[in-house]
Amino acid sequence: GENLSATYFVTGRAWNEFDGETEGRVSNPGPDLPFADEFSGAFGEAEAGINLHNASGALSGFLASGVKWKDGYSAVNLSLGVRMAW
Repeated sequence: GENLSATYFVTGRAWNEFDGETEGRVSNPGPDLPFADEFSGAFGEAEAGINLHNASGALSGFLASGVKWKDGYSAVNLSLGVRMAW
């Protein structure tokens, strides 16, 4: 059989959105629909994962998971992918 190789990664990020105010208006045949959001402040993100591939490159895959957060907000993600060539 072929050897399977793995690489691992860990990522951390922090950033600040100084002016996260957005507004707009949707026009339609009836009254216009205004919208606005405020998405400012400090955010954090952490992610870890693994990439796998065989020596010939015919089979590869990855698995990654991460979290993003700030006061009153958090989101978790999971990604999985596989590629096979023949």
